[in-house]
Amino acid sequence: MIVRYLTQVMLVTLGYCSDSEISQAMRDHYTALPYPYFSEGKLADEKSYYVAESSCELGSCHLVGSQPNQSVYFHYPNCPPVLNQYLFKGRQTFTNNFRILVTGGGTGNSVTYMAEELRNTNTELTYLDFSKTSMDIARIRAKYRGLNNIKWEHAMIENIPQINLGEFDFIECSCVLHHLADPDAGLQILADSLKEEGGIYLILYGLYGRTGLYQVQDLMRIVNEDVFEREFELDNTLYILKSMLPSFHERRFVLPEEFSLNIIPSLSRELPRSKAFDIEAYDLFSNKKDRPYSLPDVFQLMRKTGLHFAGFYHPPYKNKFTSFFRNILNDSDLQQTIEKLGFEDQAAVVELVYGDMDLHNVFLSKQQDSAATLQDKDLVPFFYGNPRNLLETISKVTQRKNETEERFYSAQVGYVMNPEYGQFNLQFPMTQKGKNVLHFMMQGLNLSFQEILDKLVKKKSHGYRKTKRALELFFEEAIKNDIVFLKKKEYNIIPRIRSRSLYYLYAK
Repeated sequence: MIVRYLTQVMLVTLGYCSDSEISQAMRDHYTALPYPYFSEGKLADEKSYYVAESSCELGSCHLVGSQPNQSVYFHYPNCPPVLNQYLFKGRQTFTNNFRILVTGGGTGNSVTYMAEELRNTNTELTYLDFSKTSMDIARIRAKYRGLNNIKWEHAMIENIPQINLGEFDFIECSCVLHHLADPDAGLQILADSLKEEGGIYLILYGLYGRTGLYQVQDLMRIVNEDVFEREFELDNTLYILKSMLPSFHERRFVLPEEFSLNIIPSLSRELPRSKAFDIEAYDLFSNKKDRPYSLPDVFQLMRKTGLHFAGFYHPPYKNKFTSFFRNILNDSDLQQTIEKLGFEDQAAVVELVYGDMDLHNVFLSKQQDSAATLQDKDLVPFFYGNPRNLLETISKVTQRKNETEERFYSAQVGYVMNPEYGQFNLQFPMTQKGKNVLHFMMQGLNLSFQEILDKLVKKKSHGYRKTKRALELFFEEAIKNDIVFLKKKEYNIIPRIRSRSLYYLYAK
């Protein structure tokens, strides 16, 4: 195939005019190239991890699962305590026929993770995707895990009203909506599929963070204007990318590490296309429907469907918002100006200042104020993510003679499982009262905020009002940074979740 050399730059429209043609193009794409890429090697690793043996009797064989202590794959937003904190006011126990819908479930990362974490409850999950090849991979992964709490639907979001799936407590829609012919209608269908107290985890492409990618998409549309075979499109894509200097790739690929790892190896002059390259490159550079969103766009879309904002999530993304004033905008006059803006305008400022948000990760709810807060004094505060070196770090940074006065301290927090996420600075108020609280929580006594407060006041003869305020200040900062979450007493977090270390702390 000879790549056409261009003598002029021109804008080219996609060769798909109607919504049905766009939908068919997307079905063809993801059927041919199941997404996200999941290699045969990874499948073999999962089989080795989950399958203890194959049991055969009378010519019939089945897999015997080992049910290890931890899932091989961890998904930050879909961990049950996270959903409980952001979407269910801390009052969900996942024991009341909780229903989950995973739309655009792909090769199964999310659905298998949630089904595995909730396998010992009566939770029911529904997987939905229009790619049969993606669904086949997801089903194999579920089989290796011995999961029987997933229903499988080979369908599109647009078909949901016709297939009578019922209503759901939680819907995940990760990197799907922006590929629909009508994203607004798609989100409305999902909103209509929620129970009255239900919520959604939504991921949309970011407008500014993907600027370089959209320049490459425009380039590939021009190059492939008269090309209608996917193989030739991919040949051209590889040829163009190989022709560019490494600095070009660095500027254009503002992507998570796993995406780049699937593409970069094929850019060596000696290497041909690989399956990983085809799946990732076609999704990024030759996608036939790819609509990015700024944060004002996200909020507008949310309001159209009657949903309410419940929080940003995914650690590196959320940290940009929680640390903006402290790490980026530290001029007091500018801070005052920005703080006068409404929440949505503040978020828009953060997006514009950073400029690298390639994905927007948000929780949306049918409820207003769906997040758990300290106003509900019957909720139990607990450390989420089993943070390592917590007490040691706090003891180190608070070593001083006078610990009766309230003072803010700083510690660094890093990620155990994902060191590539970097670190963030945690500032927290701490007195001796706060240290006593930490010891209560570390003992696993399952005490509510009110019970902790009453014990402190009784044991140490502290003033009620000052003690209450000291606790609130500590917990508010810890909750804001996802170090502490809230739950009902009856919600027994399963050991595999409780024991998994996600964070580590160290003194600056």
